[in-house]
Amino acid sequence: MIEQSALVVRLGDGVAWLEVQRQSACTQCSAQNGCGTSVLGKFFSRRRQLVRATNSLPVNVGDRVIVGVDEHSLVQGAFMVYMLPLILLFLGALAADQWYFTQEMLHSDFAAITGAIVGFLTGLVLVRRFGQRVRADHRFQATVLRLEMRGLPVSIA
Repeated sequence: MIEQSALVVRLGDGVAWLEVQRQSACTQCSAQNGCGTSVLGKFFSRRRQLVRATNSLPVNVGDRVIVGVDEHSLVQGAFMVYMLPLILLFLGALAADQWYFTQEMLHSDFAAITGAIVGFLTGLVLVRRFGQRVRADHRFQATVLRLEMRGLPVSIA
Protein backbone atom coordinates (compact mmCIF):
# COMPACT_ATOMS: atom_id res chain seq x y z
CA MET A 1 0.00 0.00 0.00
CA ILE A 2 1.36 3.41 -0.97
CA GLU A 3 0.54 5.95 1.75
CA GLN A 4 0.33 9.74 1.76
CA SER A 5 -0.66 12.35 4.30
CA ALA A 6 -3.74 14.42 3.44
CA LEU A 7 -6.11 17.02 4.87
CA VAL A 8 -9.87 16.34 4.96
CA VAL A 9 -11.65 19.26 3.26
CA ARG A 10 -15.12 17.79 2.66
CA LEU A 11 -17.10 14.71 3.71
CA GLY A 12 -19.85 12.78 1.95
CA ASP A 13 -21.64 9.47 2.29
CA GLY A 14 -18.71 7.06 2.70
CA VAL A 15 -16.43 9.47 0.84
CA ALA A 16 -13.86 12.02 1.97
CA TRP A 17 -12.45 14.74 -0.25
CA LEU A 18 -8.81 15.23 0.64
CA GLU A 19 -6.25 17.88 -0.15
CA VAL A 20 -2.95 16.19 -0.95
CA GLN A 21 0.35 17.95 -1.52
CA ARG A 22 2.24 16.52 -4.47
CA GLN A 23 5.64 15.11 -3.61
CA SER A 24 8.68 14.69 -5.79
CA ALA A 25 11.29 11.95 -5.44
CA CYS A 26 13.91 14.65 -6.02
CA THR A 27 13.78 15.71 -2.37
CA GLN A 28 15.55 12.46 -1.38
CA CYS A 29 18.19 12.58 -4.13
CA SER A 30 21.77 13.47 -3.17
CA ALA A 31 22.29 15.48 -6.40
CA GLN A 32 19.30 17.75 -5.87
CA ASN A 33 21.37 20.97 -5.58
CA GLY A 34 22.95 20.58 -9.01
CA CYS A 35 19.98 19.20 -10.91
CA GLY A 36 17.52 21.14 -13.06
CA THR A 37 14.85 18.49 -12.61
CA SER A 38 15.05 19.02 -8.84
CA VAL A 39 14.32 22.72 -9.28
CA LEU A 40 11.26 21.93 -11.38
CA GLY A 41 10.21 19.25 -8.88
CA LYS A 42 10.38 21.73 -6.01
CA PHE A 43 8.33 24.26 -7.98
CA PHE A 44 5.59 21.82 -8.95
CA SER A 45 5.60 19.85 -5.68
CA ARG A 46 4.05 22.80 -3.82
CA ARG A 47 0.81 22.41 -5.73
CA ARG A 48 -2.07 20.79 -3.92
CA GLN A 49 -4.55 18.39 -5.45
CA LEU A 50 -8.08 17.40 -4.43
CA VAL A 51 -8.53 13.62 -4.16
CA ARG A 52 -11.69 11.58 -3.58
CA ALA A 53 -11.17 8.67 -1.16
CA THR A 54 -13.44 6.04 0.31
CA ASN A 55 -13.86 6.51 4.04
CA SER A 56 -15.25 4.36 6.82
CA LEU A 57 -13.54 6.17 9.72
CA PRO A 58 -15.02 8.84 12.01
CA VAL A 59 -13.07 11.79 10.61
CA ASN A 60 -13.98 15.48 10.57
CA VAL A 61 -13.21 18.30 8.17
CA GLY A 62 -9.76 19.65 9.06
CA ASP A 63 -8.36 16.32 10.28
CA ARG A 64 -5.06 15.09 8.91
CA VAL A 65 -5.31 11.51 7.70
CA ILE A 66 -3.19 8.88 6.00
CA VAL A 67 -4.63 7.84 2.64
CA GLY A 68 -3.49 4.76 0.73
CA VAL A 69 -3.61 3.29 -2.76
CA ASP A 70 -2.86 -0.33 -3.66
CA GLU A 71 0.51 -0.62 -5.48
CA HIS A 72 -0.71 -3.18 -8.02
CA SER A 73 -3.68 -1.02 -8.98
CA LEU A 74 -1.47 2.05 -9.26
CA VAL A 75 0.98 0.27 -11.56
CA GLN A 76 -1.83 -1.17 -13.66
CA GLY A 77 -3.51 2.23 -13.96
CA ALA A 78 -0.22 3.95 -14.84
CA PHE A 79 0.46 1.34 -17.52
CA MET A 80 -2.96 1.86 -19.05
CA VAL A 81 -2.69 5.65 -19.04
CA TYR A 82 0.92 6.01 -20.23
CA MET A 83 2.00 2.87 -22.05
CA LEU A 84 -1.12 1.66 -23.87
CA PRO A 85 -1.47 4.75 -26.12
CA LEU A 86 2.27 4.69 -26.81
CA ILE A 87 2.29 0.99 -27.69
CA LEU A 88 -0.74 1.39 -29.94
CA LEU A 89 0.92 4.40 -31.61
CA PHE A 90 3.88 2.23 -32.62
CA LEU A 91 1.73 -0.75 -33.59
CA GLY A 92 -0.51 1.49 -35.71
CA ALA A 93 2.52 2.93 -37.50
CA LEU A 94 4.00 -0.52 -38.12
CA ALA A 95 0.71 -2.02 -39.29
CA ALA A 96 -0.03 0.82 -41.71
CA ASP A 97 3.53 0.78 -43.05
CA GLN A 98 3.39 -2.99 -43.62
CA TRP A 99 0.00 -2.76 -45.29
CA TYR A 100 1.21 -0.08 -47.70
CA PHE A 101 4.38 -2.08 -48.35
CA THR A 102 2.36 -5.18 -49.30
CA GLN A 103 0.14 -3.05 -51.58
CA GLU A 104 3.29 -1.71 -53.33
CA MET A 105 2.25 1.90 -52.84
CA LEU A 106 4.77 4.74 -52.62
CA HIS A 107 3.68 6.92 -49.71
CA SER A 108 4.44 4.63 -46.79
CA ASP A 109 5.64 7.54 -44.56
CA PHE A 110 2.21 9.12 -44.78
CA ALA A 111 0.65 5.74 -44.04
CA ALA A 112 2.90 5.24 -41.02
CA ILE A 113 2.02 8.68 -39.65
CA THR A 114 -1.68 8.07 -40.23
CA GLY A 115 -1.46 4.64 -38.60
CA ALA A 116 0.39 6.13 -35.63
CA ILE A 117 -2.30 8.76 -35.14
CA VAL A 118 -5.08 6.18 -35.40
CA GLY A 119 -3.27 3.88 -32.97
CA PHE A 120 -2.69 6.68 -30.46
CA LEU A 121 -6.33 7.86 -30.63
CA THR A 122 -7.48 4.26 -30.19
CA GLY A 123 -5.27 4.07 -27.10
CA LEU A 124 -6.84 7.24 -25.70
CA VAL A 125 -10.34 5.82 -26.24
CA LEU A 126 -9.34 2.62 -24.46
CA VAL A 127 -7.86 4.63 -21.57
CA ARG A 128 -11.13 6.53 -21.24
CA ARG A 129 -13.12 3.29 -21.18
CA PHE A 130 -10.72 1.83 -18.63
CA GLY A 131 -11.21 4.92 -16.46
CA GLN A 132 -14.98 4.61 -16.65
CA ARG A 133 -14.80 0.91 -15.82
CA VAL A 134 -12.56 1.28 -12.76
CA ARG A 135 -14.20 4.43 -11.39
CA ALA A 136 -16.41 2.34 -9.09
CA ASP A 137 -13.87 -0.46 -8.50
CA HIS A 138 -12.67 -0.27 -4.89
CA ARG A 139 -9.24 -1.66 -5.83
CA PHE A 140 -8.46 1.50 -7.80
CA GLN A 141 -9.78 3.94 -5.19
CA ALA A 142 -7.79 5.82 -2.61
CA THR A 143 -8.83 4.83 0.91
CA VAL A 144 -8.58 6.70 4.20
CA LEU A 145 -6.49 4.33 6.32
CA ARG A 146 -6.13 6.12 9.66
CA LEU A 147 -5.87 9.46 11.40
CA GLU A 148 -2.42 10.99 11.30
CA MET A 149 -0.95 11.20 14.78
CA ARG A 150 1.48 14.14 14.83
CA GLY A 151 2.77 15.93 17.85
CA LEU A 152 1.18 13.62 20.40
CA PRO A 153 3.22 12.96 23.53
CA VAL A 154 4.58 9.44 23.77
CA SER A 155 4.06 7.78 27.13
CA ILE A 156 6.51 5.16 28.27
CA ALA A 157 5.02 2.67 30.70
